[in-house]
Amino acid sequence: RWWKDIRPVLCSLWGRLVGGEEPALIQLLDDSHQWASRSVQGLWADPSAPAALLAVCLYSELQGGSTEHIQARLALPEWNTQVLVLLLFLYITDFLAEHLKPQGEKNSNRAKDLSVHLLTRLVDSSDWLSLFNQSGSGMESSTVKFSVTAGHMVTWSHGHLLRFIFTEQSIYRCISMVTTDSNISLMPFAFYSLLSGVDECVMMRAVKVPGFLYTAVMSYVALLKLFLNGHTAAVSSDAPQQILAAAQQIVLRSVHLSPASALSHSQRSQLEAECAELDPEVTAVLSTLHPQDLDFDL
Repeated sequence: RWWKDIRPVLCSLWGRLVGGEEPALIQLLDDSHQWASRSVQGLWADPSAPAALLAVCLYSELQGGSTEHIQARLALPEWNTQVLVLLLFLYITDFLAEHLKPQGEKNSNRAKDLSVHLLTRLVDSSDWLSLFNQSGSGMESSTVKFSVTAGHMVTWSHGHLLRFIFTEQSIYRCISMVTTDSNISLMPFAFYSLLSGVDECVMMRAVKVPGFLYTAVMSYVALLKLFLNGHTAAVSSDAPQQILAAAQQIVLRSVHLSPASALSHSQRSQLEAECAELDPEVTAVLSTLHPQDLDFDL
């Protein structure tokens, strides 16, 4: 919507100040917004832009539609997985923003419902787990501000704005550079908020995804630390206590349902050490994945 208003202004300025053919960047943005508009209508075309840019354009195009309408559009089989994963990130950002600064229960439920819908769609792919991998996600000290979602200010590190939008390489590693520190710290809360909202059959499918158990336990450890350090106090309602209890049950059940090969020897040792003082019950369950049954790292 905003692009339709700003494009003529940009083209006019370019024509007056520079002249000649409009820059490729404007054309890329225009093509991406047109792709999003056509795709929502079911008119499919092969995208020629990076997934991050397409996801932002798709998010913009879907704004204003009812939850049911958006879910119906996103249920179509033609969507690119990377685009949907990054769209999930944008809706998770909305979900966390509503918990940090509530605008009404309806808005919070909408963001969560759309996130759960996308997770259900993506659950068989391990790509979505990358959104919750916080390792190596340090922020640069020099930052600029850039608005990427409906009114939310997100933190961009110098040199990473174009890298996030216009490159595919290491795209998920840039996630931590396009959201606030508060959102980064609350991603474990989002992880278990979404998982607690999926159907039982979806949960069973998630457990089978490579990397799920490791991500689930590490997210649980991070959630426990947030809770113990009082960092969940900024989250509205009684959700943190409820999500923490649900998270433990999800972790315990996931360990029971996972094969021994779900974790390497070093991963299991790391998780046991992380949980030893925080939750001995989880540590005990992890120990049932016997070392001799695990794949030892070379």
